[in-house]
Amino acid sequence: MKRILFIQRSLSTVIDLIIVYVPSLLLANIFMPDLANLVSAMLFILYNIVAVTHFSGQTMGKHFAKLEVVEVNHSIMAVSIREGAKLLYFLPFMVGCVFLMISIGNFIFKGKFLHDWIGKSDVVFLKTS
Repeated sequence: MKRILFIQRSLSTVIDLIIVYVPSLLLANIFMPDLANLVSAMLFILYNIVAVTHFSGQTMGKHFAKLEVVEVNHSIMAVSIREGAKLLYFLPFMVGCVFLMISIGNFIFKGKFLHDWIGKSDVVFLKTS
């Protein structure tokens, strides 16, 4: 079950990256090449905050992967902390890759990614009625 959840979460992340991060990175490289990575990461985080708070805990990727974020506290601050923790993965000079590996290790051993643990949230299969 954990393997299926990992695959679905990876799929949802790839979908969200394709929808938001890649186009914003391409545009930012044209208009502000020095800040392209930072601007794109911030837009990706903003997209996640807006989507999770306004669309029942789902981004477009999570919608297609049939997942939802379940928060202990549904405030915009709690969601912002969770999503803001994802900025760790975008840090330059391989630091982001180190945080990503720590996050994957945390998922393997504890069932939560780093940003889930920091944001006190879970991502679960969507409840169908």
